[in-house]
Amino acid sequence: MNNCVSRIFAAATLLQLYLVDPFKTTGHSNPNVQEAVDRVILEIEMHPEVPSARRIAWPICIAGCVADQAHRSFFEDLLLNVLQEADGSMSNCETVLNIMRTCWRYQLDEPDLQWDCGRTMERMGIRALLI
Repeated sequence: MNNCVSRIFAAATLLQLYLVDPFKTTGHSNPNVQEAVDRVILEIEMHPEVPSARRIAWPICIAGCVADQAHRSFFEDLLLNVLQEADGSMSNCETVLNIMRTCWRYQLDEPDLQWDCGRTMERMGIRALLI
């Protein structure tokens, strides 16, 4: 299980690097970004027992914020499943879900800006430690 979680974090780290690259294509049209989102999803799905969203809140937030419309429900469902559990409140999952949904709304309202997890939290006025 630890190897699986490490691979998920590694895929999300690569995605984060694409997002901070000063030479990237503006917006989410950079094919590397969506390929990296796909890789995060693949790493989550590859393990027979999907790790709890509580353990992978940061990768979910990083990838979920920039996921295209077709993949957003994947990340949203991971978080909603944890929040429906009795101990779902003992995590960052609600915060991550709020950040992702806010980011998606900003992407619709201001499509000319590069909206990701960091910029969204900055606009929201929060500094969440997503561990």
